[in-house]
Amino acid sequence: MANNTAIVARSLWCDPMEQLLLQVQHSQRFHSEVQDPFALPEAAEIDLQSGTKILRDQLDLCLPDPLPLVISRSYSSQHSDNKTPTPVGLLGPGWWLPHEASLCLCDDGLVLHNGPASHLTLPALAPGEMTYSAEHRLWLVRGGSEQLETRSRHPAAALRLLWRSLHPGDRRRSSFFFVAHHALGPWWIFGPHRDQALVPGQRLPLRVIRDRFGRMLQFGHDPHTGLATVAEDSSGRQFRLELKYFPQLVRKSADGFGAELGWRMLGVHIIRDAHVQEAHPIKPHQPPIVRYEYTMRGELAAVYGRSETLQHHFEYHTLQPGRIVMHARAGRSDVAFDYSDDGQVVEQRTSGGHKLRFQYGESNTTTITDSLNRQRVLQFAKSGEAHRAVRLKRADGSSVGRKFDEQGHLITSTDALGRTTYFERDELTGQLLCVREHGGKERQMVYNAQSQLVRVTLACGTEFRYQYDLIGRLVASTGAATRTTRLRYAHDETHLPSLIEDARGDKLQLQWTPESLLASITNIDGQTLYLEHDRWGQLIQQQSDGAPRIRTLRDNHGRCVERTIGANPPTVWQYNPAGDLIHLRDAADNHLLIERDTHGRVLLQQTAGQRIEYRYDAAGRLIAISGKKGGTLRFAYDSMDRIVELTHANGSVQTFRYNTAGELFTPGKTHPPRHVEAIAHKRLPKPEEASRS
Repeated sequence: MANNTAIVARSLWCDPMEQLLLQVQHSQRFHSEVQDPFALPEAAEIDLQSGTKILRDQLDLCLPDPLPLVISRSYSSQHSDNKTPTPVGLLGPGWWLPHEASLCLCDDGLVLHNGPASHLTLPALAPGEMTYSAEHRLWLVRGGSEQLETRSRHPAAALRLLWRSLHPGDRRRSSFFFVAHHALGPWWIFGPHRDQALVPGQRLPLRVIRDRFGRMLQFGHDPHTGLATVAEDSSGRQFRLELKYFPQLVRKSADGFGAELGWRMLGVHIIRDAHVQEAHPIKPHQPPIVRYEYTMRGELAAVYGRSETLQHHFEYHTLQPGRIVMHARAGRSDVAFDYSDDGQVVEQRTSGGHKLRFQYGESNTTTITDSLNRQRVLQFAKSGEAHRAVRLKRADGSSVGRKFDEQGHLITSTDALGRTTYFERDELTGQLLCVREHGGKERQMVYNAQSQLVRVTLACGTEFRYQYDLIGRLVASTGAATRTTRLRYAHDETHLPSLIEDARGDKLQLQWTPESLLASITNIDGQTLYLEHDRWGQLIQQQSDGAPRIRTLRDNHGRCVERTIGANPPTVWQYNPAGDLIHLRDAADNHLLIERDTHGRVLLQQTAGQRIEYRYDAAGRLIAISGKKGGTLRFAYDSMDRIVELTHANGSVQTFRYNTAGELFTPGKTHPPRHVEAIAHKRLPKPEEASRS
């Protein structure tokens, strides 16, 4: 029972609705449009159209809570071309934190600042009016009305449930502006300090994030500076945002990054946690759980985690403040960036020798050249308010393409063989309604008024159906063979189920902590698994009826370093500064030693009587695995990083061939032999798994 319920527990860390949809989208019969052939992971920190150096959602803090305080850094080296650029943020030029979002009241409309060098221009609103951006899937409502437009095809109709969840007094306040990215929320609420009158040019800060269950993440602002200095999440945990004023930094403009106000955030402190155990008391002078350091010019130089160890280090251009030229991560190779005179990244290189060079053409093209001199060419076109990649010429000469509508939504995707997949969308909302493949197969989606998926029909005819209650919670999921799973909830103020019943009648009763962590699971036989978490939301103890207790010890980074089952000897893990496993000792005193390079790749695995070595080429591809008896597996690749030759330890050679679209095939045969087909779907073992084979 313990093993089964543990699996269920792990599957419920996320919203049950999200889990069920992921099961559908990741099944072999359903391919989601999020699979992007244009994605270039090695160049993920470069905007390949503009040449801007970027970092997205660098998470520093997120404690468990239905509406947690998220301290997440984003960066852009791009200078703002907006008439009213947002001031330099609390982390210095180029950086942005989510709670720094603001709404600026301009003479000709509204400007929502929602990221580094990012803004969204919206029309001016009278009290009670709303606007909807289909490209950004964003609703903006100005307070002043009890009810919104109720016509079924009006964008406001999807917000009826979310609008009614607000306090009537807030709905009537015309000085409040409400922003939502989904019809079920949450609301991001912007407003002035106290009851100040609205005036042109005024910048309204983010006051509250509120979900449809009434839970809130609230920010307290200094009345003089308007900056957030405290925050309280929905479970009552309170934070202090430690700010410091540097008068020498103040100036009207900061090298293209907006006005410099001189304020910096030094760290985040927990000042009250009603649910923390006595074993983890909050001390008066406890160090911050996140800490930041700056250069003399006010640029973010270092990020320290709750372990008080350095996590990130940044260096900047000597003549261009705020322009990152080096990024070092704990235990990883440094990554350096060179810029052109126009501020575009022209080279990215690691201390291990891997390079990427970028060349920007006049016809909206970008050429990427790697260390092996392989080239890829991206072509961009204007779609909506942004330029998007519409064609990729790959290193082997093949090309893939795609098209977008005027709102920036993907409508066609063409592979290297010229086969086109069509994406049909709702003209008003942009929601995906149908995916039509080149062979005629279709997958159809249907949504309710709140933009929730209610039916997916696959090409084979299989349907997945979802039912919701009046407040938008999933109550039934029907999958293949019409098997239905039902969910029940303890009360109307929660999104987490208290009972799950499958098609066979088996039931699981669930209990949750105020932070939305799973506390216990009881099966149909009355057996209960109890789960205990630390203040960071990580599992530290499991106890089930009639089974030994499982205790987990974690280090200051939250990594599992010791696990004990009952009275058995513990299993022990050790890590390098980057968090990679380097030593494992199990309960039977067996040892696994792992050596890694600065990229985290395994170089050597050693156990009693067994030694396995791994070698890589200049592009980071695994080219050889050598075992304890001297035998070696060797791999050869094509220009697209596909395995084309596998040499076994006995000298036999296995070859693989692909068509232009990258599909494995055998020349002269319409259907590949079974052994080749099996190879096409076989996953090569990860280095950590190789020692067990």
